[in-house]
Amino acid sequence: GLRSRPVDTDGLNLALGCRRHAAILFRMWVGRDTARRLNRSVIEIAERAVLATPPEETFELVCDFARLVEWDPAVVASRRVAGNRLEPGSLYSVRVRFLGRTPIVDYELLAADRQRRVEYEARAAWITARDTIVLEPSGPGTLLDARTRMQMSERLAPLARVIGPLVRRQARASIERLIAVCESRARARSDGAPS
Repeated sequence: GLRSRPVDTDGLNLALGCRRHAAILFRMWVGRDTARRLNRSVIEIAERAVLATPPEETFELVCDFARLVEWDPAVVASRRVAGNRLEPGSLYSVRVRFLGRTPIVDYELLAADRQRRVEYEARAAWITARDTIVLEPSGPGTLLDARTRMQMSERLAPLARVIGPLVRRQARASIERLIAVCESRARARSDGAPS
């Protein structure tokens, strides 16, 4: 009849171990895929410009988000709703043009180094973002370094490849408008200065 064969315990342990490792590798792969999806839903924007106004004036104009409407063409309305002007913890309500709509984005001032740097966090149903603005003296004007890291909502994440270029173009238009506003202010100041 049938003879029993000894059980290959080493082979069995290897097979079970491989299955366990395969499950771990699968979870790691799924996690990596999720990380890739999250990375695709992140939009990063970096803009640098030399502005004609001195750092003090530039700080007052650029870093007070209640004044965004003065230079950002994407902003329909902006106002401080809580806290003191340009102090951490201040809250701002900003209505922006985005994909044919004008949603409200709530901003919180996280950090402010007078006339040098501010950091804001933005929250809306479709994004969270971190805006960092750094100002440095540059001759009679100011060197502006503005960076935004925007995380799209899960619902809009598949559209990040389309939305990214639109948002970057909008940011470039804002910087160009800011350059023009600062040049106009500097020119008005020099025209009004006694000779």
